[in-house]
Amino acid sequence: MRLLHPLRRVAGVADELGIDADPKAIGPRLLILLEEVNATMKMLARYWEKIRESGDPKVSPAIDALNEILYMGRQLRMHVLLVAQSATARALGGPEVREQFSTRILGPAPKWSKHRGRGHVIQDDEVHETQAIWMTDADVVTWLTDPDDTQS
Repeated sequence: MRLLHPLRRVAGVADELGIDADPKAIGPRLLILLEEVNATMKMLARYWEKIRESGDPKVSPAIDALNEILYMGRQLRMHVLLVAQSATARALGGPEVREQFSTRILGPAPKWSKHRGRGHVIQDDEVHETQAIWMTDADVVTWLTDPDDTQS
């Protein structure tokens, strides 16, 4: 439910400013990271089943809050970055929820590549093979900490 507080606050500001307002006037962009979505959604549902009392809604308020942000958040500068091994429609709450993600990045799918860092970006039903940066843990440490590194 805490997820809804920023959404409702920003929605109130947007209502006051009106439809023609500069989006930046609504407030800073908010990025919500939801990792391991399949396991998280199951855990939220199971937890709600345990604590739910008579008269409470059947669906977890946390899941409802996430869905509300997915449907309304983009226009309010609230964006969800979802990380999943397999973001199935069932795990997310249905195909209409999954459709709220306009860009999907798959790696290494749909076909296996021997090139490390190769993946696929899907946007508007078009698939684009993409090369991402591939670094070992040691490469990352060097890149972040070596003040003499002139290659970046």
